Amino acid sequence: MRMSKWRSTPIIMRHKTLWILYIVICVFIVWGWFNPGGIQAALANNLWSNEFVRVYFADEAQSGKLSAPPATHPHAGIFMVKQALKANDLDSALKYITPMLDSTDKMIHEIYAMIMYEKGNYTEAFAAWEEIGDEASLWRAAWAMSEIGRNDLGTKAAASLYNLNPEQYASFYAGFFRENSDYAAEIMVFEQAISNFPNSDFLPQWQERLSDTYNKQGEIHLQQKQWELAEKSFLLAITIREDNWKPYSGLGWVYYYRDNDAEKAISFFNKVIELAPEVTDGFRNIVDVYVREGEIPQALTWLERAMAHFPDRENFFMTYAGLLRDNGEVEKALVTYKVIIARFPANGCFFNEMACAFLRNGQPEEALQAAQQAIALNPELSAFHSLAGQIFVKLSRFEEARDAYRRALELDPNNGWAGAALKELEGSD
Repeated sequence: MRMSKWRSTPIIMRHKTLWILYIVICVFIVWGWFNPGGIQAALANNLWSNEFVRVYFADEAQSGKLSAPPATHPHAGIFMVKQALKANDLDSALKYITPMLDSTDKMIHEIYAMIMYEKGNYTEAFAAWEEIGDEASLWRAAWAMSEIGRNDLGTKAAASLYNLNPEQYASFYAGFFRENSDYAAEIMVFEQAISNFPNSDFLPQWQERLSDTYNKQGEIHLQQKQWELAEKSFLLAITIREDNWKPYSGLGWVYYYRDNDAEKAISFFNKVIELAPEVTDGFRNIVDVYVREGEIPQALTWLERAMAHFPDRENFFMTYAGLLRDNGEVEKALVTYKVIIARFPANGCFFNEMACAFLRNGQPEEALQAAQQAIALNPELSAFHSLAGQIFVKLSRFEEARDAYRRALELDPNNGWAGAALKELEGSD
């Protein structure tokens, strides 16, 4: 009997343990059922989530109206935002997401920024993207604003990018000021970048852009005859980049116009040739100064150098022959035109200029042949027909002259010279 009693004791203990476990489970179930966030809430949340999936992914014709979510659903707000966005109901989406903006969830702020952008509240969108460090969205927005001509908004988006990463986006940000012709602001961005990041890989790029901006500023001052400001800007451009040829050209004109110092101007234009022999500006400026000074032989000498240096640049050849013609060396000009036409046979302007030279040399028949060749190459140019009319008058072929002047006016009604000549011919009938 004693042995049976001791053997039954573990069985009794196991039964008690099971009963205790059952009681705990029942208590938990009862508590969970009546707890607002318990089993009933979980079931309700699950049912509503299934309903949302069904409505959200259903075809538009088959989708029903989504019921209100349970108050206990932790992601109901986001789901409602998604549903509103699918329906393109931005106002409802904004209403649902606004109470969640205190959250640290990055996705919530991304959606909020997108809603604000779509609603046209661009400044708020940029601020939201900047807050969460969304550089990609800001970059796309800046370009999009630029493409629709809203550089003011593009500048704001670029400013947010610059605030997030000033070294990476200094050039991008400054570019918007260049588009707005705000050179002072562009200069400030680059000067700050150079000062704050002297060892940056972008330093050469910043220096090149800064030098170019100072030069651009100088060109504006030069056009406005603000000589001292122009000189200061050009000198700053050279200080930043000594190999930038453009400010030397600007300084040359400052010293020519302000100081009437042709020799000093030419010395700076020679510097342009030294730094950038591949550009025509240095040669062209020197020729221009000599012509202004009435020193035609020197101008012709430099034109010959330019023609040798740039054998494919037609404008130097035309200027050379025209300068010969206008300074009484018509025979030499005609020889030059023939050489030029042999080299550039498809340019009607050379035939037209040669026609002028023939006419000035008292050779109207030859002038007419050259003028007709010019018209054959460029029949759309009103000035060519005007010259033909003048030549026909010289040849006493008045009806053909009238036709030429009328054609010139058809091509360009504002051709005053042709209009006056035609009026004079018709008045003499």
